[in-house]
This record gives sequence, C-alpha cells and structure tokens, in this order.
Amino acid sequence: LGLGAIMIAIGTLGIMASIFTKNVSNMMLFWGIVMWLAFYYFAGRFSLVFPSVAIGRSIGFKGSWEFSGRYDGLMMLIAFTLHIVFAIPELVNRVLSSPSLTNLLPYPALIDFFYNIIYLLVTVFSIATISVTYKYIVDETEKENSPETQTVG
Repeated sequence: LGLGAIMIAIGTLGIMASIFTKNVSNMMLFWGIVMWLAFYYFAGRFSLVFPSVAIGRSIGFKGSWEFSGRYDGLMMLIAFTLHIVFAIPELVNRVLSSPSLTNLLPYPALIDFFYNIIYLLVTVFSIATISVTYKYIVDETEKENSPETQTVG
C-alpha cells in the first residue's frame, strides 16, 4: 500500500509538472506515466487477494502474485479500468455541485444522495469485476491442471 501511494504521488507530480509548467522536460511526463503504469501493474497483480479471502480461500499477496503471473496484462487492464470507473462518481459530484447547477436544484441534498447511489453502484461493479476475473483465472488454471489436458510424454 505504501509503495503504491509513493508511485501514485510521483507519477501524478511528474504528469502535473510536465503539463502545467514550461520548465519541466517531457521526461517528467514520461516518468509520471511509467509510475502510473507500474502502479496499475502491481495493483492488478495483488488484487486477487480480496476475492480469495471473500470465499475463504485466502491466497495472500505472494499467492496472488504467483496466481496472476500468466494474466498480468489482464490484471493491469482491470486495475486501470476500475480506476477510471471510480472516477465517475467524483466527476458526477463535481458537475452536480457546480454553482450554476446547485442554484437550479430545489434540494441541494439530492446531490449527495445521487453521489452516494452512484458510488455504491461503482463499488458493486468493481467487486463483481474483480470476482469474475478471479473466477476466470481459477477456472483456466484448473482446466490446465486437469488430467484430461495433461499429455503423457
């Protein structure tokens, strides 16, 4: 968790510095993107811990790393996609909280209500996505290790 936070911070600072200042080279943008990609890679590889714990087959972080080894691209894509999906409620909240819209709404508390509903849906979607990915990897691993697919050499 600490390593991920450091990578996010460095990546974001690099990207922000390269976008908003003229004195920073494109190398800051490059390294910022590299740090974000590294974060997605590690987050994806370690994310299988959570569904395994939920079904009582705790594999731990080392097991998650080994288990997701052949599916590192898929896991990185899942981590990236979920990051984008989790940005949706924040975007909706910022749009609905803009002063021009809050003056039009008769009940500004509805903004918080809708934000919470959207965030709940995004959370359920994220949990389902990771769980389905975990099931897919388990099924594929079991197919590979089943006696029918083993060849006698």
